[in-house]
Amino acid sequence: MQPLLMDRATFDAHAHAAVTEPSLVPAPGPGALPGAEEALDAHLRSLDKGRLEQEFLSAAAITAVLQGWAERP
Repeated sequence: MQPLLMDRATFDAHAHAAVTEPSLVPAPGPGALPGAEEALDAHLRSLDKGRLEQEFLSAAAITAVLQGWAERP
């Protein structure tokens, strides 16, 4: 399984559209997430506006990621 559009580059490119997380869930325990996802989770929790709703992503970004996903072996 591979998460799509849930990475640091996507967040950084769309940070202007980020909003405040209304209610934080407990942080996952150490090792619960793969390294990059754990780092992103920690980064997002450190921000005042660390939530990015995917409907606010640009159509171009979504199209590019989905095309890449569909064309992978």
